[in-house]
Amino acid sequence: MFQRTLFILLVVALLLTACGGSQPAPASNAPAGSADNGKALFAKAVIGSGLPGCATCHSLEKGKTLVGPSMAGIATAAEKTIKEADYKGTAKTAADYLRESIVNPDAYVAKGFTKGIMVKDFGKLPEQEIADLVAYLITLK
Repeated sequence: MFQRTLFILLVVALLLTACGGSQPAPASNAPAGSADNGKALFAKAVIGSGLPGCATCHSLEKGKTLVGPSMAGIATAAEKTIKEADYKGTAKTAADYLRESIVNPDAYVAKGFTKGIMVKDFGKLPEQEIADLVAYLITLK
């Protein structure tokens, strides 16, 4: 049953990718995020308007791949990624990179993964929820 549900979510995610587009950078007055709220949001099965929750596709276990890359150590990886020659996104900090990965997931795709897999509609989440997710993810060193 779980595999069937995961398959359906993946198919829906692939269909929704055509609806996405690049998202604007956060306003300079973007809200401060809450890591506790972000952790709870990350773990939810469904977020926003029926979008699969982060934990549906991203493990918190090092080396464990569900659909997308594991989030174990993502803050450290983000710091390294923005310094790589092949990074073409606009982020200057690890937190900016994490936000960019949520709202414009194809700006940089982690090695070994395919462009277009992550749903692009996460940029439509309320700005506070995006800030909360970033605040949580930045704690994952």
